[in-house]
Amino acid sequence: MLLDGETQNEIYERGNVPYEFVQQLFEERKKHDEKEMELLAQNRDLINILKGEISNIEKTLIQAVPGATATCVDATGMDVKK
Repeated sequence: MLLDGETQNEIYERGNVPYEFVQQLFEERKKHDEKEMELLAQNRDLINILKGEISNIEKTLIQAVPGATATCVDATGMDVKK
């Protein structure tokens, strides 16, 4: 927030901070806090998604039978370099 020269001089000379300035600071802080809460909620959702994916991968790995025969996919015709 930019202040005009007269307001800045008033703050420095008298030590008084205008009510409107303080009010704006509180409003900006409130907006910042709301955005931060949104980001935290999004991060929590992403973490839960990742936990689910990791759980699925772990289940797949556990289902693999030791000593079982694996077959490779044929990549003929694909743009895969050796």
